[in-house]
Amino acid sequence: MTGPIPPYALFVLVDDINANYLNDALTRAYKGNFEAAWEQHLVGSYEDAPKKLENAYPEGTKTPIDVDFRSPFAGKPPEECALWLQNAPEDVALNREYFLFIDQFSKEDDTIQICRADQSVPSVPAPFNSSHSVIIGENTYHYLRARPSGEPKGSVLLLHGFPDLPYGWRYQVPLFTSLGYQVIVPEMLGYGQTSSPSELDAFSLKHMSDDLAALLDQILPDEQVILGGHDWGAGLLWRFAMYYPQLFKGIFALTYPYFPPLTEYVDLADEIKDGKFPTFKYQLQLRDQSLDRHLLSEEVIRQMLIATRGGLTPDGKVGFNTEGLNFENLPSLQANALLNGTYLDLFVSEYQIKGLRGPLSWYRTEKINFEDELPLAQAGGHRFTMPTLFVHALKDIYLVSSLSEGMEKYFDKLTRVDVDTEHWTMIDDPTAVNKAIQSWIETFE
Repeated sequence: MTGPIPPYALFVLVDDINANYLNDALTRAYKGNFEAAWEQHLVGSYEDAPKKLENAYPEGTKTPIDVDFRSPFAGKPPEECALWLQNAPEDVALNREYFLFIDQFSKEDDTIQICRADQSVPSVPAPFNSSHSVIIGENTYHYLRARPSGEPKGSVLLLHGFPDLPYGWRYQVPLFTSLGYQVIVPEMLGYGQTSSPSELDAFSLKHMSDDLAALLDQILPDEQVILGGHDWGAGLLWRFAMYYPQLFKGIFALTYPYFPPLTEYVDLADEIKDGKFPTFKYQLQLRDQSLDRHLLSEEVIRQMLIATRGGLTPDGKVGFNTEGLNFENLPSLQANALLNGTYLDLFVSEYQIKGLRGPLSWYRTEKINFEDELPLAQAGGHRFTMPTLFVHALKDIYLVSSLSEGMEKYFDKLTRVDVDTEHWTMIDDPTAVNKAIQSWIETFE
């Protein structure tokens, strides 16, 4: 067959490819000019990618693909190949618009298939500059990056909650870049283009802390960062900073207070029955795995997102409160200023990729988290020594003020700021939240 003109990247998506067949296919695709084809060859990391288009292999090389060749992209979807290309450094000489792949549907007479990378990878909305993915163990983590105008003086890692995405931080990212920081915001495990493993253990706070530590080691090695989180992102933040304190120069949490590890497990349902967490009844609904099948369609996902932002029906009824989702009211909810228009459409499209099972899995690891943290609790707990900011939303009906009472005893340097907002504080009043964050950063820069 007639192939494209280099430079292109070729990805092999099957693991039982015959090297002779592959060499022959490349030769045919490039009209016998095998060296030109191989110079855009099968790579698994940017370090392996060709940096130039000449003298790639010794003169006379006929079949550089070894018989024991195993593709690093075997079993991966074409979308992951497109992300790889989009993330490649500028000095990697590969065409970003098209790529080639061989999959299980390829035939000997039609081996090389052409796909437009930009059909499967959307552009990155402001305030972010670029989109990236890294492999952490068996999972892929997708993240967005924003850079300051000059050389970054440091980095900030932001963790979103439920049901959110990196764009929930869209009003804080410009603050950090204006202060000279680059910002990394991953799609958390189970969300959007990040993996959503089937094993519940993968969603434990300890396991996800390990993942994020590995992510930092890959993209920001040997650098201490500022860590921020909201909602479940803040819940993970406390454990991440507890397991890996050496990684952070400062941490800040929005709305979600610190709960110390415990030496005795009590199920949430029993705690609610005993009157301990009356505002957490919604979590009993969200942890029920039967809920997943009710949150599949595009329209239901859209209305769920509206409900969790406080959307109301025309006659003022809610779709979500401390009791959970009200499916009777869901169809008639109207979007409000917290999430609407283009961003609402973006959220819906991202949540359709893998559905809600992954995000809801965060509510289903209570016992696993307890078991992971038991040794810490038995050893006397943990004390945070790095500068810490806790921003409490006074009108939050879920994470109420009483939950954060007394948490200061676990910190050497805790700053607490109350803001007059509801749960989605960083969107509800970004000016107040940004002021609190900037004032806090100035105390240790």
